Amino acid sequence: MFHWAHQGGAREGPSNTLRALRKAREEAHADGLELDVHCCKNGHLVLVHDAKLQRTTNGRGKVRHHELRQLKELDAAHWWVPGKVDDHHAPESSYELRGRAPAEPDLSVATLDEVLDAFPNVPLTIEVKDSQAVEPLVELLERRQVAMGDVIVSSFKELVVRKLRRRAPHLPLAPGRVSMWWFFVRVKLHLRPKLSGYVAVQLPHHYGVENLPGAWRRVGRLVPERFRRLTVLDARMVEAAAERNMAVHAWTIDEVAEIEELTEMGVRGIMTDRPTVLSRALSDTGNTWAAPPTH
Repeated sequence: MFHWAHQGGAREGPSNTLRALRKAREEAHADGLELDVHCCKNGHLVLVHDAKLQRTTNGRGKVRHHELRQLKELDAAHWWVPGKVDDHHAPESSYELRGRAPAEPDLSVATLDEVLDAFPNVPLTIEVKDSQAVEPLVELLERRQVAMGDVIVSSFKELVVRKLRRRAPHLPLAPGRVSMWWFFVRVKLHLRPKLSGYVAVQLPHHYGVENLPGAWRRVGRLVPERFRRLTVLDARMVEAAAERNMAVHAWTIDEVAEIEELTEMGVRGIMTDRPTVLSRALSDTGNTWAAPPTH
């Protein structure tokens, strides 16, 4: 089982910060780090989950409208509360790390270059959030001579994945959202999946109303309750992916019972916001062997 710290373990440290990434590696012994990149105004790749800054930082506006020096002045722990990815309504005393950036750089917005400096040879899943980041990412990976066995590049956006494939055919990729869901539908209909050329498929175990974007979430609540939660990952999906030479990585898994279920199912990797929980659960089941991230 490969242990991925999702956004660095965003319930145990502020999302996508060097602080969270270090904690996941040093305390939870995560095998690899999952992170999100955007391209800022002057071409640097920075770690922020959303296109806009306000959910996880004290900044406002879109990442791509800010230069790196401006982003470095922000507090990426501003809305972080232990146990939550973000909370905009907690008591002031709950924000344990608020206000310590930029004096403490590991709580500010990190660059991908900084991650590669801090974690050499550590496997990464890099989720590309916008098409403007494609060219800078490929150039950075080539310049830094990052081993292709140590990186998986993903994006929910199908056009971004296609652009990555055209620009760097050798790059290990996970499919975009449209391809992923077509793969799911064909497996469920007992049709031969057509998905190929990817090293891993990264899927939720269940997909429910809570996973939908804001406006769609409100519509989803009108659906009868028994239809609000769809099981995506099961033994058939794992087997179908293996037949296509793809590893299966499940996201975002934070509960012990679900970790145990997926382990028994044969999932090869788990992405979690709670790396210490996953580490303990894998240790308790005797599952301490980490497969390479693409196998």
